[in-house]
Amino acid sequence: MWHNLDERKLIKEEIRKLYKMFIARPVLSLTGLAALASAVTSLVLLFVSQPQVFILVNIIILLLLGILAFGVILYCREPSKIDPQLEAPCFPELKKKAPRLGILFLVLLAVIIGLLYAVAALVKVAFPECPEQVGYTFSTMSTEGWQIRYEGDQRLGESLVYSNQAHCRGKAVDSLEFQFQLGQDYGTGQMGLDGKGQPMTAEMSAWVFSDSENPRSLAVQCVLMESAERGWAWHETPPVELTPGRWQPVDCPANEFTPGGWLNPPQFIGLLFYDTSGQFYLGKVYATSIYIR
Repeated sequence: MWHNLDERKLIKEEIRKLYKMFIARPVLSLTGLAALASAVTSLVLLFVSQPQVFILVNIIILLLLGILAFGVILYCREPSKIDPQLEAPCFPELKKKAPRLGILFLVLLAVIIGLLYAVAALVKVAFPECPEQVGYTFSTMSTEGWQIRYEGDQRLGESLVYSNQAHCRGKAVDSLEFQFQLGQDYGTGQMGLDGKGQPMTAEMSAWVFSDSENPRSLAVQCVLMESAERGWAWHETPPVELTPGRWQPVDCPANEFTPGGWLNPPQFIGLLFYDTSGQFYLGKVYATSIYIR
């Protein structure tokens, strides 16, 4: 009888070891390592990527650490399917508290994710995105052919000059400074290039800095004009609202221009600024890294 009892205990111990080795420990170790790797990746992306990528990585971390919390509960759960009397492979105190610890873990995780977003916001303020050096960068200290557009006798802007007054991360950025009057009597501010010789088959992009004195209702569109049978055909992209005091990219793929497609070579390609609220004021923006292809 004692022999059978000892043998039963040995079998239970072996099952317990197998359970820990092949079920509980892999769940804990693999998800733990994956969560740690994701956290490190997230911190790197915080400094070098777009906010959307950072948010996506943090969602992945949340899922992995949720699995990790489940692994803690699994590790401390009695494997009843194997043997209802088999002891759990961790301390009894932890076994009793495992569900509560799992919930607490998820709450702490949510707090940590919230703190990460706060840090991300601070980093984006302290280390804003800066213009890429592509296309028209105005490093020649000239307007490089860019000019204010005329509509009949009306000049759609006050001044367009080279400037390095706009900064990014403490460094001056070569750009065009464009000033224009907005309001009911003025309409829009438009700057651009003679479209002849410009391919414009794929996209137009630019980096634009809205002066801190501008309202948040200032918006920009990419525009294109082609000669048509009865004058001009006008194409434009959806407006992008500008945030005062920071550089931001403006991307205009060719398939976003409406109405779509142009049959003739472009005669004018440029940027159009207007106020969505109809306010009257003198607007000022800076533009650089204007890329047309």
